[in-house]
Amino acid sequence: VGMAAAPVARPAAAQVPADRAALEELGERLADLADTIQLRRAWEAPTPDGAGPESAALGDLRHGFIALRLAELSSPRWYRRAEASFERAARAEPGWPYPPYGKALAKYGISEAQRADPLEIGTQVGVGALDDAVSALAAAIALDPAFEPALVALDRLAQRLNRPDYWRRALAAVRQA
Repeated sequence: VGMAAAPVARPAAAQVPADRAALEELGERLADLADTIQLRRAWEAPTPDGAGPESAALGDLRHGFIALRLAELSSPRWYRRAEASFERAARAEPGWPYPPYGKALAKYGISEAQRADPLEIGTQVGVGALDDAVSALAAAIALDPAFEPALVALDRLAQRLNRPDYWRRALAAVRQA
């Protein structure tokens, strides 16, 4: 059985070390920011127009990380907005590991919000979102086996869950990396 040679891919903008560093710097700046008004202004600010899907994907990633921070500080509904932003980024640049990684963070936040809601009853509350988070992290690792943020997040999530099925999936993703 013969296989076609894989096309040589040009490095995607978010996969260039400088852009990854810029995304990591954005995350650090957002972690230090506790002013929700300032975060809302950043969310509402137009993203710089650029040529092509790379620019759109970077803008969606920016929006996604801002929405994650807003969810942490104000309302869990922002997790859904973050998830939508990361999904748009994934559609624009399906080969980047940051969109599935961000989606995993959003799904984890959704799960935690569901578990913290006193109106949610049952032992499996939030498990669906956690399952989605594990799948998204595995997808990020499949795209870039050396993508450290996803590897660390998958390890932490698997340890926290302490469920054999998640451990197996996490181990499979790491082995594949």
